[in-house]
Amino acid sequence: MLPFACLFAALAFVLAVDPAEAGPYTDPGHPPLAMAGWASEVDEMVRGPVDIANPAGAHASFGAPANVVGTATGNSLDVVSLGDGGRVTLYFGVGIHNGPGDDLAVYENGFPFVDGLFTELAFVEVASDGLAYARFPATALNAFPIGSFDPLDPTDYHGLAGRHEIGLGTGFDLAALASDPLVRSGDIDLMNVRYVRIVDVVGNGSRVDGAGRPIYDPYATPFASGGFDLEAVGALHVVEPSLASGLLAGVGGLFVRTPRRRRAARSTIRVGRSLRGALLAVLAIALTAPMPGRALTASFDDLGMGPNSFLN
Repeated sequence: MLPFACLFAALAFVLAVDPAEAGPYTDPGHPPLAMAGWASEVDEMVRGPVDIANPAGAHASFGAPANVVGTATGNSLDVVSLGDGGRVTLYFGVGIHNGPGDDLAVYENGFPFVDGLFTELAFVEVASDGLAYARFPATALNAFPIGSFDPLDPTDYHGLAGRHEIGLGTGFDLAALASDPLVRSGDIDLMNVRYVRIVDVVGNGSRVDGAGRPIYDPYATPFASGGFDLEAVGALHVVEPSLASGLLAGVGGLFVRTPRRRRAARSTIRVGRSLRGALLAVLAIALTAPMPGRALTASFDDLGMGPNSFLN
C-alpha cells in the first residue's frame, strides 16, 4: 500500500492550490459575446524566428493572416503564430474609444493546466493614425524561467495579452495610457483608436516589464507555431457615428429625386420643403456646435416653426 499512498500524496500535492502563492491579477477575461466590434483587417504582419537564439533560422509560419480578422471562434487552430518577437497590427474600421473599464480584449489559444495556464504572452500597443504607438504598461512578477512545455501562473502578469485561456479575451483599459507622452501630445486620441499591435515577448527574460523585471513565458518554442498565437482582437467600446453625420445622411435622402404623383397637392409640396428647411437648420447647428460633449439645442423659431411659420 505504501507505493499507492505515495502516489496519492503526490497527486494531492500537484492538485493543491495554495492561494498564498497566487498572484494578485485575477480578472476573469471577456467572452466574445461581450464585444461590440472586431478588427476588420490586418495592416501589417512580421513573423519572428522560431528561436531568437538563431535569428537566421526558420521563422514561425502557422496560420493565415485572415485568421485574426473578425470574431474570436474558440478554435485553437484559428490563429496566427508570431514567432519570437514577431508582431501583427490590426485595423479597426469602427474605432475604439475609452469608456468605463476595459476597452479592448485580445484572444490567444492558451489552455489550462491544474497548476496554471499553457500560453504565450505579448505586448499590446495602440495608435490612432497607424504611425505613433503607445504600449500598455506591463507587470511580470514571476522571477523564474519557464520551460518549453511548462505552464505559467497568469495571476503573476498584468498588461500583457495571453493571460486567459482560449475563449476568453484579456482586457485592456485605454485609461492606463492617459499619461503616455504620445497621448498627452495629442498624437494618440484615446477616443478614436484605430490600430492595435500585438508583439510577442520572446519569453527568455530578454524583455522586461515596466519595473525592469524580466518577462518569462514558455521558452524555447522552436516550432512553426512558436511564439504568441493570436486568435482575434475585439472592442468593448466603439466610436459611434456623430450626430452631424447621421443628420447629413438623412437630409441627403430627402433630396434624392423620386417620382411624384401627377396630382400632388401644392400644400403637400410646401410642407415637404419646410421640413427640408427645418432639417437643414438642425444640420447647420450640429455642424457648427462645439464637439464633443455639447448638447444640440434649437428653438422652434430657429427651425422655422415659430408662431408665424407655415408648419405651425
